[in-house]
Amino acid sequence: MIQTSNEKAVKRYFLKGLTTKEIAKLLDLSPRTVERMKRKASLDVWGKPKPAASTVADLHNQGVTCTEIARRLEVSRSTVYSLLKQAGRAR
Repeated sequence: MIQTSNEKAVKRYFLKGLTTKEIAKLLDLSPRTVERMKRKASLDVWGKPKPAASTVADLHNQGVTCTEIARRLEVSRSTVYSLLKQAGRAR
């Protein structure tokens, strides 16, 4: 995935803990644009990339419960269910 300099800056500032509004002001962008860039970079509210659907599916295939997968990967169960759905797996 190719990132523009603004997208790289948004990610860097977000990982430093700045809010969307603060980032938008620094980069002279709208807060909505910053949110879009954060989504594109797959940043969740804690600033960590979301796990890959294949990782979740592999754990699920090993018999690990959705609750345990969520705990291990530090994501919500809802995220686990969404990623399993993306991977074509049922709960």
